[in-house]
Amino acid sequence: MNLLASASSRSIPVVSVDIPSGWDVEKGPSDKYNYMPDVLVSLSAPKLCAKYFEGKHFLGGRFIPTALAEKYSLILPEFPGTDCFVQLK
Repeated sequence: MNLLASASSRSIPVVSVDIPSGWDVEKGPSDKYNYMPDVLVSLSAPKLCAKYFEGKHFLGGRFIPTALAEKYSLILPEFPGTDCFVQLK
């Protein structure tokens, strides 16, 4: 499977966990690894590179204590019920 192909041309969806392979954590996709996965699952909090992501985006985990989120001014979504993930877009 060619991971460099566009999502619409792949028959098997590509899911990236936390940061897509080859992406810079702050600047997003690089010229060398310029591909767009179909799904991104961010862990704990979305990284800066997520602003370049165009597919379905999920946030997984309730790992950040409230005090830590407040200390770093993180704005995290509510997790419904006992779910450990939430869809962001």
